[in-house]
Amino acid sequence: MTSQSSYVPSFLLAIAMSLTATVGAQEASSASLDDQAALFTQCSRMRTVIDVQKNRIALGQSVPTQDAVRRAVTSRLRSARLFNDQEEDLFLHVHVHVVGPAFSIGVELNKRLTDELYSGLSFLAPSWQTSSTGTSGNGSSYIISSLGQALDRFIDEYLRVNEEDC
Repeated sequence: MTSQSSYVPSFLLAIAMSLTATVGAQEASSASLDDQAALFTQCSRMRTVIDVQKNRIALGQSVPTQDAVRRAVTSRLRSARLFNDQEEDLFLHVHVHVVGPAFSIGVELNKRLTDELYSGLSFLAPSWQTSSTGTSGNGSSYIISSLGQALDRFIDEYLRVNEEDC
């Protein structure tokens, strides 16, 4: 009888572990489906939309210019062979907003989506995004470096999802 009672908890533990693994696998595959929907484009190249806003900048404060941000973005996209300034249905929207010593960065993939179920309309809409905030002290190089990290995250995820076509 003692051996049976110790067997039952082991058996239940094995079932519980199996169910946990199954649920975890389902959650991982649904996240993968989300990534597929958000980032899959058959490895299409994209244009960029750059938005730099500055508010309450102190005299002498170093803030990245629109051109510096554009160079950082296009350089990374070109090195990954993802840049095409003629593309109409796919673009990477990058925004940098500096308020005094604080900043926020956003990187957003916008692609053509179609509402097949209700309206049949097709429109450009954000499908994937990442953002960060911080303080830069007095250096625009830190903001550009933070932007580079966000772009690297996007490129890594984009290439992972589109791996077969890239």
